[in-house]
Amino acid sequence: MANRNKLKSIITDYQFVRKSNEFYMIKIYNNLLKEEKNDFIDLIYKISKETTYNAYHYNAINFLNKLNITNNIDEIISRMQEIKTL
Repeated sequence: MANRNKLKSIITDYQFVRKSNEFYMIKIYNNLLKEEKNDFIDLIYKISKETTYNAYHYNAINFLNKLNITNNIDEIISRMQEIKTL
């Protein structure tokens, strides 16, 4: 279990997730325990509020759409619009 926790801390690290594409986000999500998945989704939204890395937002939207988690996607879309005005 120690190795799993070490690996989990690496793959759910803020910078690692921010640089991940949709494919890796799905792989990470699918390898988390049920109780960890909500924390990962929360991290996706947290990063979208803080980063100006536009490619991240497109990857996050695609990731969430593939999982049918579309209830707060408008937050990410709004953030993308905000970034365009910077």
